[in-house]
Amino acid sequence: MKGAPRSVTALATLLLALASVAVQATTPTDTVRQTVNAVISTLQQELGEEQKRDQVFRLVADNFDFRVMAKRILATNWRKASEEQRRRFIDLFTSLLTRTYWSRIRNYRDEKVEYRGERIRKDHYARVDTEIVTADKRIPITYRLLNRDGEWKAYDVIIEGVSLVQNFRTSYQAIIRKEGIEGLLAQMAVKNGEQGGT
Repeated sequence: MKGAPRSVTALATLLLALASVAVQATTPTDTVRQTVNAVISTLQQELGEEQKRDQVFRLVADNFDFRVMAKRILATNWRKASEEQRRRFIDLFTSLLTRTYWSRIRNYRDEKVEYRGERIRKDHYARVDTEIVTADKRIPITYRLLNRDGEWKAYDVIIEGVSLVQNFRTSYQAIIRKEGIEGLLAQMAVKNGEQGGT
């Protein structure tokens, strides 16, 4: 991913942690905190790697709003795409993102997460500021969430000032300009195939 932050392992840990939990969160911070704990717990269980991966994949699918994320990434191309192309993009992007970041968190090393505050807008959008504390640095990570039907779901993550949505938008728009939406979908399918064994 062109221009991706170097601290991608830290980003991945928290990105994949935005997942469903047994107790419904009442605030954006509750959602992030509870789901971070859920993924960390999964990674620490005495399970086979495939079982852990499948559990994390399910957690991500349950609490990340990939449709909203897809619309923001494709921007004006979302309106130009057919409903079938939109569906394929969401499916491919969901698979690509979860597979990519699973490969980064599989060797999680118990970094500490600190919660620095939240801001809620009246139109049901929120941001939660956190920091990952490692042995030698502090990594600021901000989550953007949307309240849909009483549930907070994440649609973007910003690490050290770099937006995940903006990062994908920049790289994907360049592909679309050269090869069209079908060209982008073909490249994403190939990439997913390459990562099938992760």
